[in-house]
Parts: sequence; structure tokens; C-alpha cells
Amino acid sequence: MIVGLGLGLGYGGAAPAPPPFDPSTLSGLVLWLDGSSAQQTANVLTSWTDKSAAGNNLTTVAGSPSYAATGGPNSLPKVGFGGAATVKRASSIITGADAARTMFVVSRASDLTTAGMAATDGTNDGGQGFGYLLNWDPAKRTAYMPGVGGGEDTTANLTTSWERVCVVNNHLGAVSGNQKMYVNGTAHTLSTSAQAALAASGGFMVGGSGASTFLAKCDIAEVILYSRVLTDLERGQVDTYLSTKYGF
Repeated sequence: MIVGLGLGLGYGGAAPAPPPFDPSTLSGLVLWLDGSSAQQTANVLTSWTDKSAAGNNLTTVAGSPSYAATGGPNSLPKVGFGGAATVKRASSIITGADAARTMFVVSRASDLTTAGMAATDGTNDGGQGFGYLLNWDPAKRTAYMPGVGGGEDTTANLTTSWERVCVVNNHLGAVSGNQKMYVNGTAHTLSTSAQAALAASGGFMVGGSGASTFLAKCDIAEVILYSRVLTDLERGQVDTYLSTKYGF
């Protein structure tokens, strides 16, 4: 009667696969944009809906950003910004002195000489913004921080290939390590500069800064913003999610 007691209990079977990671399971998510939430008419972006619970939708469009349903990495959607197009919300998402932030941008530069903000919270006029800046110097990335510009990548190796970029600000001031950048999961060495409180004006903008300056020439597939500094483990979880999703 003892024989067969283990039958049907799953012995020797494969372990169930873990559920896919979801960026919204981490606290502090205040913005999540990807191609599935981009609203378009005739392949022109009309608004970009925030997938996070914060509801920070980008509803003001200028210059006709292009939409391509399969033009992004892994044949997923992307939005194109050709140096004269932006999408924004009226007010900034994270403001105030010493505000911690972590932002992920899946992007591809289409120009290696024109300086442009891929995504910005606040205005970078007078150095009052946070975001990811392309080509402040040719072929260099910058983790743009409130103050006088933030940390520029010390290596000029930006290309026109798709990248997963993470920029982090965890404290005001020019203390080494307070601003960080990761490209495709690898930490990059940055210069440092003084920082100040993020301006409330200017809004959150993709394709430029809040004052419609530094208009970028790039494609964007996804933007994820947290109102805190993620741990290394959490940052790795989001980066792996993006790597798996986009196939690089």
C-alpha cells in the first residue's frame, strides 16, 4: 500500500517558471512610457499615456513626433524625434531640493553631433532639470542634473545603436558618486558638478527640455522614472526586464 504514495505529487517535474518582472512592483514608480501606451494617428504621436498608477500622461505634442509600430528594437514600437518634435506634460513630476531619482531610457541617437535632451524633468535652461542628454560634446552622454549640467560621460562612445541608459541622482552637490549612469547595465565614469533644486516649471518632456530647447534627434522606445534611488538589485531587475523585452 506504500507503493505509489508519491504519484501525482509532481516529483521529477519541472519547476514552474517565475512570473515575469513588472516595473510597477517596485515602489516610487511615477512614470512609465512604452510603445503600447503611445497614442497615434496616421503614425504621428498624439499623446503618450503613463502606464504607472501616477497618471502622469504626456498630452502636449509639438512638431509631429513619428510613430512606428515595429520600428524599435525587437520589432517593438518606437517614437521618433527629429530635432523639432516633443511631447510633454505641463508640470514637472519630481521637484524640490535633494530629490532622489532613477530614470531608464531605451533610446537610439540618430545624430552624433547635435546636443539634445532625450527625456527631461524640469527645464534645463539655467541648469534646472534632470534627465538624459545626448551629445553635449559630440558622441558623449550626459546624466543631466539640477545645477550646472551634471555628469558627462568621460568616454565619447555614443553610437546610433539602441541602448538601455539609466541615470541616477541621489544627493545634491558635487560629491563623487551622487550622480551615476549605466549603459546596457554597465556603470560609466562621469564628471561631477554642483547641483541645485529641480525647477517646478518646464514640465516633463521627451525629445527636448521643458523650455523646448535642446531638441533631440533620437528614437525612444521606453522611459521609466522612479522618485527614489533604486538599489543595485532593483536597478538590475529593471535593466534585465528591458534587456529581455527589447532583445539586447
